[in-house]
Amino acid sequence: YAASGHEQSKRPEKLLKLYVYDGCPFCRKVMCAISVLALDVMVYPVPRVTYTTSGVVKNSRYRPEALKIGGKAQFPLLVDENAGLILYESDAIIKYLWNTYGDKASPPLNYTFAQYLSILNFLRIFVRPLEEQGMIRTPSREPKQPLELWGHEGSPFVIRVKEVLCSLEIPYVYRTVPYMASAQRKEFSKKYANMVPGYRKAIGVIQVPLLVDPNTKVNLLESADIVSYLLTTYKL
Repeated sequence: YAASGHEQSKRPEKLLKLYVYDGCPFCRKVMCAISVLALDVMVYPVPRVTYTTSGVVKNSRYRPEALKIGGKAQFPLLVDENAGLILYESDAIIKYLWNTYGDKASPPLNYTFAQYLSILNFLRIFVRPLEEQGMIRTPSREPKQPLELWGHEGSPFVIRVKEVLCSLEIPYVYRTVPYMASAQRKEFSKKYANMVPGYRKAIGVIQVPLLVDPNTKVNLLESADIVSYLLTTYKL
């Protein structure tokens, strides 16, 4: 669910930039805050290059760029060009996001409760370590333009698509549309209502994940179809 009052909070004029990878529990914490605040963010995936050594930059698509920006191959890394800010450490990033873009918002109960269970995010390291599960890079073709993903962190189907985007090191704009984010959901419906199944459209419900690929002019619903498309189109 979206934070109540997020509509009255400041919205960034320029997209926030986030260097993260889906196998990282600290990155997961930040992505949850992004989703609850219904913020859009430019995501640059930086999966690990090797299982055995952390901080390796060689052969990574965006880790060298992150290293140049902040001086460390440490993630998550937030870049807010609206404030000229470069920030490491998940707790510091989350505090900044709430203070800057959620100052008039209150977190939903499920988000508050999830903070006490955040240690479970570390289980991802052990249960989702395989290729294409967001932990380790998979050689891929680099798209000329970033893709666009509509979704929210409460959907396991969105998470599955994000894992593949991460492993393939495909940059994307993440359009978050959590429950109760009425403005964002209206925008989704205005643009993509024709893709939503009739029964959902009839009751005014959207469907995520939705992937938009401007490089191929492909728009896709259904996580299985999106994953298949990404692997077929971009995996080497």
